[in-house]
Amino acid sequence: MGEIKSFETKALLPIIKDFKVTKSQYKKDGFTYEGVNYDYRFDVSVKVAIDDIDGVADWGYVYRDPNGRDKEISLKQFGTSYTDSRYAYFRNTSPATVTLMGYVKYVGSDEPIYGEPIDYTLSHIDTSCPDAITRTG
Repeated sequence: MGEIKSFETKALLPIIKDFKVTKSQYKKDGFTYEGVNYDYRFDVSVKVAIDDIDGVADWGYVYRDPNGRDKEISLKQFGTSYTDSRYAYFRNTSPATVTLMGYVKYVGSDEPIYGEPIDYTLSHIDTSCPDAITRTG
């Protein structure tokens, strides 16, 4: 009789390929999110990809909000790669961080598998011009 070998399968997780702040705004207590006022609003672009979706019921990335709650953002409807710019993040400091991680749910399982959490920097992009230009001569 042959030898029985066991093996462990590794989950195929989505990878965050790119993260950038595309726009930021500052206004003291000017932005409200879930009943809390914030000074900064950061619009971001997050590119997420997964190599294969065979047997995958859902996939995407997780955003950890400032209160430590995780929100799954499903990207299954977009195939295997998507650049998501639908969300804004709110903070009271700049620079600040945002924690993101990939997740996948396989067909036949209700439990998601999460990748390693990664912190990304949220920095205020100052696009203002000087109020006045002083000329000499």
